[in-house]
Amino acid sequence: MKSALARAIYWSKTGNTEKVAFAIKEGLEKAGVNARTTPVTGKQTACFSSCMRDAKKTLATMQEILNKKGYLIVNCYSCYGEMASLVKRGHPTG
Repeated sequence: MKSALARAIYWSKTGNTEKVAFAIKEGLEKAGVNARTTPVTGKQTACFSSCMRDAKKTLATMQEILNKKGYLIVNCYSCYGEMASLVKRGHPTG
């Protein structure tokens, strides 16, 4: 049986998103997944949104802005933030 393969693609100006990407990688590896992290380079980008309201609309707005700036969007993901989980019990969208 082949093991699962996952890649956390990230860009981080301050290093916080990089920490999240590595934490995701470590969690996946503990679950038996072959995981890697890949920083975004050049004009490639991935969108991640953690918000309380309309996650799909937030991602669509991010994509529109990035497309206008000439970025190639390689993946998008969103989930409800910690505060939203107190209000709305939901699953990731995207």
